[in-house]
Amino acid sequence: MVKLTQKDQKRRPGFFDRVGRWFRGLFAMVRNFKRLTPAQKRRTVLLCTVPVLVVVALVALPLSLLLGRGTPTVERQQQQQAVYEQSEYQREAAQFADLFLPKTDDAGEEYLQETLFVGDSNTVRLANFGEIEMNSMAAVVGMGVQSVPGSACIWFAGYDNPVTMPRAAALLQPRRMIVMFGTNNTDMGTDDFITAYQEALEALHKAYPYADLIIASIPPVGANKSDAAATQKKVDSFNLGLAKLAQQNGYQFLNGIEVLKADNGYMKPAYVENDGLHFTAKGASVYIDYVRTHSYITDDTRPTLKARPTRISPPVVETPSPLPQAPAQVPATATPSPTPTATPTASPTASPVPTAAPTPTPAPTVAPPAATAPPAPSAPPVDSTPPAASSTGGVSSAPSTPATSSEAPSATLPADSSAVSPAPPDAVSE
Repeated sequence: MVKLTQKDQKRRPGFFDRVGRWFRGLFAMVRNFKRLTPAQKRRTVLLCTVPVLVVVALVALPLSLLLGRGTPTVERQQQQQAVYEQSEYQREAAQFADLFLPKTDDAGEEYLQETLFVGDSNTVRLANFGEIEMNSMAAVVGMGVQSVPGSACIWFAGYDNPVTMPRAAALLQPRRMIVMFGTNNTDMGTDDFITAYQEALEALHKAYPYADLIIASIPPVGANKSDAAATQKKVDSFNLGLAKLAQQNGYQFLNGIEVLKADNGYMKPAYVENDGLHFTAKGASVYIDYVRTHSYITDDTRPTLKARPTRISPPVVETPSPLPQAPAQVPATATPSPTPTATPTASPTASPVPTAAPTPTPAPTVAPPAATAPPAPSAPPVDSTPPAASSTGGVSSAPSTPATSSEAPSATLPADSSAVSPAPPDAVSE
């Protein structure tokens, strides 16, 4: 029995035999599809989908592998851009090594006071952090180099309007100017940027030709900035163009990025804010230390210095002032709405009308004196006689009869009537 089972096992069809039989049976069903019952036809259709799916899978698998191999290359390119090879810039910048200001002894605070720092927000931060004085800074947040010649943006105490940077240089009369622009110009092409930079330098020199012009390299960006690699490549391109500009026109070049860059080519994290663009307090301090230890001092050719105006910050406070005014107007418009509700105050005014009601109460008090009028009937004889003499003059019989007797009764009546009748009228009149 064991031998038979082994033979039987050897005779069992293999996997490929089974697959071959299955396909042969399927082909037979397809050939005889018209003769099949509806149930057999549905089964045949379902069975036909199996090889189709197998073929699709066999084709999709190699394609997916090819695509899978392609995507890592794209990712590697993106990673290469994100990593950013600093060595590429260093190789290209090596040709300008003799142009860069070398290390010197610390020039001290006087060097900073005689220098005018011209630039954008990073230059503004040097003054904000107290590294330089306000009168040593002519810079504006968000400014590009193309705005230097004609933009009135520098404010002085006692001036009603701001002045341009070249005009500010003439007023401040510096011994040297360190110009640093480019952070806000990364949307420009390198050639256009260099052209605008040259125009800015010419405007500054024309306004005050006694100052030495020093081009400062654009600070690197932080690795946390969006599109850091692309932006840093643009900054490197700008810096190489500026070095070439300085070389061709006799300007000095302050290569401050060599103290700001980390090993990955971006600005050191401790020196840059979270936005990846602006100096931190430590970054500003390190940069100023570099300026003082890479000084450029020549003979002072300035004429006799005039009184310098005092630099002040732009009146940014006035711009928010309309905002408080707007809310102030809103409540003002709201207050009129309550004022129409002053109608309730009209209802209290109606209350005085009831107070007028008590005034009639004196009228009743007059009524009691009217009650004293009964004595008045006694007075009518006396009152009637005088009117009879005056008003009844038209009646002839009445005066003729009492002509003699009128005096007698009048003598007796006044005594009685003076005690009774005059009193009530006086009391009433009072």
